[in-house]
Amino acid sequence: MKGLNYPTNDEMGYSTSEVETGLTWIDGSTIYKKTIDFGALPNAADKNVAHNISNLDKVVKIEGIALAGSRAFPLPHVDNGDVITCIRITVEGAEIQIRTGIDRTAWHGYVTLYYTKVASND
Repeated sequence: MKGLNYPTNDEMGYSTSEVETGLTWIDGSTIYKKTIDFGALPNAADKNVAHNISNLDKVVKIEGIALAGSRAFPLPHVDNGDVITCIRITVEGAEIQIRTGIDRTAWHGYVTLYYTKVASND
């Protein structure tokens, strides 16, 4: 029986640098995470920001937060009552893309990616 392995404060915290989470994906690969400061969200448009992750293999989770003063909401944002207010996040190659249906420029976004890396041949 394996013992419990509790994550360290570094593994649980957020950083704009790559951090090993102490977790593994279903194939046994190490899961890393990195938070990207997205800056102002777009005005009813797409915005791309480089994630600067080398050897990215699989993105296994995307989460984030949008802040405007003391107001906050999670990213991606889903509103079943009004589709135009939804905010989509995708990862395409070396970039993260956020799409908004209305003006969200007053909101500052942070996106955290959880991912595995391509195994090195060292």
